[in-house]
Amino acid sequence: MNEYPSMDDLALRILEVLAPIFPGDANFEEVVSASPGVSQDEILSRIDDMQKLGWVNGPLVRTGVDNGVKAVFRCHLTEAGRNWLQAQGVFDLEELAELCERKFKSVRDFAYSDIRGEFRPIMDHYEKTGIHEFDHFVESTCELIFARLQRIKDAFLESYLKTVERTPAGITFARKLWLLRVLNEKWEPEVQRAQKQAKSLTGASGFPSGRTHAWIANLVGRGRELKQLLENDINVAVLERVHHAPERNSVGAIIVMRDQILNYGHAGAMGAHSSGSVKEPLAQPNRVDSGVGAIPVSSALNDLVKPQHNVQCVGFELISDDPFSIAALCFQNVPTPGRLMGKFKYPRLRVIYYVNSTGQEIADMCPLQWHGTENGPNEITAEVSHAQIATFLTVGEVWRLFEVNEPSEDFDDWHKLHHIEVPAGEYRIISKLSGSYDPQLRIKPVFGVLTLREDGTASFQRTDD
Repeated sequence: MNEYPSMDDLALRILEVLAPIFPGDANFEEVVSASPGVSQDEILSRIDDMQKLGWVNGPLVRTGVDNGVKAVFRCHLTEAGRNWLQAQGVFDLEELAELCERKFKSVRDFAYSDIRGEFRPIMDHYEKTGIHEFDHFVESTCELIFARLQRIKDAFLESYLKTVERTPAGITFARKLWLLRVLNEKWEPEVQRAQKQAKSLTGASGFPSGRTHAWIANLVGRGRELKQLLENDINVAVLERVHHAPERNSVGAIIVMRDQILNYGHAGAMGAHSSGSVKEPLAQPNRVDSGVGAIPVSSALNDLVKPQHNVQCVGFELISDDPFSIAALCFQNVPTPGRLMGKFKYPRLRVIYYVNSTGQEIADMCPLQWHGTENGPNEITAEVSHAQIATFLTVGEVWRLFEVNEPSEDFDDWHKLHHIEVPAGEYRIISKLSGSYDPQLRIKPVFGVLTLREDGTASFQRTDD
């Protein structure tokens, strides 16, 4: 069921052009350039539809019996349109896309890395049996490659669909359009990649490609059918969300549940952004111990205040942990007297490194390791957590930057690390802390100069204050 019959990916692209400049106007040429290959008539039709929904407005030229839009000189996103995008979780897609892509890439890039080892027995069998087993050889080879394509399909499902489902907003209608767009962009190259692998492996037989064409064409067709299965999975996820959506009353207004009221303070706050991640309603104590910083109880509204986190980067520390010397940024959920502390769950730090003298980027590491815990902290609390932004190995006398692999198929295998070596020197860094499963959970980026010395010592000077 389509909640918004006039909405499709083209309409979403138009809104994505207008959103960053809200409430300013965009020229029609800017809107057209964002959708190459699409006719202006189609774009005008979507703008017409969205003006009727109250999401887009501007000086639209209407003529003819149908009073349709025939020209648009400029248009802008309305407050209602912006609210819809916010409720649909569109503003979080940039960071969510980075997380999904990193998870998908960890499987996709290595899908065929060990295929030669599995292909060897198939080739050995063919060399023993000869031409009489040629069809079996080609079929077995294509099945081997198709199994890898299925693995990539499962990786897309886990890395994109399931990751989006785990966020607070879940699979909304706009996010469905975005997922289908990503799938369209990524899947055909995977099919072509599988076709290339098949041609390469079957070519080892020495027979002309004409003998293998039918089998490889069948592989390509089955690969495209996997895309249809993924499209169905995405559509089913949206339908399930709609099926389990809050009950609506006779005039279509959402009936606000008691726990939602407790979490957000009042019904009017539904859909507002918040940096906290509280999921449980606040208790209603009969009394609170008095003293400095005690939480007042004189107003009933205090029972409904939603706690907010106060996570900050509180400094830099060089940690000696033989045989390592660890340069770490320190993060803490700093208590605020008289206020409830919200949670910052499953923190995820991304750091981009630049050579200070030239400004050249040398690394983009995400997520970084956290000191003192193998799988990373479940939450940043009032106790300081240390993110390892560089590690010195005393045995090899070398600095390394570590990031944790995020495999789609084995989420328990977080101890696998990827690293690059960097020479001693000065590096300008940008660090971005966010929640792994809640893109809305983030703090202001931390900028600074990291100095790594040959003796294993290090220092950090913030430049964002």
